[in-house]
Parts: sequence; structure tokens; C-alpha cells
Amino acid sequence: MKSRLTAATLTVLLSVLSTGVALAESPLEKSVRQDGRDVSEDARHDRKEVDKGAAHAADEADRIDTQLDKERHREDKKADKEYKKTL
Repeated sequence: MKSRLTAATLTVLLSVLSTGVALAESPLEKSVRQDGRDVSEDARHDRKEVDKGAAHAADEADRIDTQLDKERHREDKKADKEYKKTL
């Protein structure tokens, strides 16, 4: 009984050790994984830059709208003054 248990234990240990060696990464696999991480990081950076550009464009559009509203308001006030003068 004890020899069977010892044999089973040795078999399990040897299979674990051999699997560990088989699972080790080659330099090519490491390089491929690193390249994948680099591409992912570049894509994330590009998305942030696009978001910044969109936010800047939206801010610029709001600024222009505000400026146009102020100009329209001045024109309306001017027209109202002219109208009151004619009455």
C-alpha cells in the first residue's frame, strides 16, 4: 500500500514538474505578448487623444455660439433703440 502511494505521489510530482517546464514561455511568445500590450496601449492613447480633440471642438463650438448670441443681442438692442427713436 505504501509503495503504491509513493509511486502515485512521484507520478503526480513528475507530471507537475514536466508541465511546468512545458508551460515556460519562449522569447518569441514573450515578444508577441509584449507587442500585443504595446498595441493595446497605443490604441488607448489614441482614443484619449480623439476624445480630447472632440472635447476641444465642442468647447470651441460653444464659444462661437455664445459669441454669436452676444452679437445678436447687441443687434437687437440697437434695433430696439432705433425703433423707440422713431416713435
